[in-house]
Amino acid sequence: MGTNKRYDVYSAALAEIAKAAERQPRPISLPDEMVRASGRRRDEPQPIPV
Repeated sequence: MGTNKRYDVYSAALAEIAKAAERQPRPISLPDEMVRASGRRRDEPQPIPV
């Protein structure tokens, strides 16, 4: 008993998904200097429902 390699229907689709994931933009953090330069944080008195 071994793996069934006759029906390779997933490797091409998985490769396309992996390539698409590599092209997706990734979030980056702001540098600490930029956060400090933006001033003190001010919260709204009433939360905004989302």
